[in-house]
Amino acid sequence: MALTRTDVRKYRDELDEALQEYGKKKGVQISVGHISFGTNDFTAKLHVVVAGSKDEAEKMLFAKNAELFGLEKDDYGLVIDMHGEDIKIVGLKPKSSKYPLIAEKNGKRYKYKLSDFVREQIKKARKK
Repeated sequence: MALTRTDVRKYRDELDEALQEYGKKKGVQISVGHISFGTNDFTAKLHVVVAGSKDEAEKMLFAKNAELFGLEKDDYGLVIDMHGEDIKIVGLKPKSSKYPLIAEKNGKRYKYKLSDFVREQIKKARKK
């Protein structure tokens, strides 16, 4: 079986999920970086951030990548109204172009698109 780009993306998503859990246990933030692949193998770079707390590491990653998504580094922790429910911005997944925004709602984390609606809600929350 030859590896395809779709296969590698699936591996990346699964590895990111497993590494996040492992990182929580170890007190670090771990994510999959650049991946190169051939027909039968792939090589992945790991990005590990050691910080005083998990929130600190996520905040550092958010600040580093916020501008790439048209956000401000101070948007981390911002609470926005999403269809009548408050969600708190707690991270970004820079490798995920479809659902890069990570937010907490009722103690659970969810991925969101950075749609025009979400961007407008962020602008409104900044003014508060």
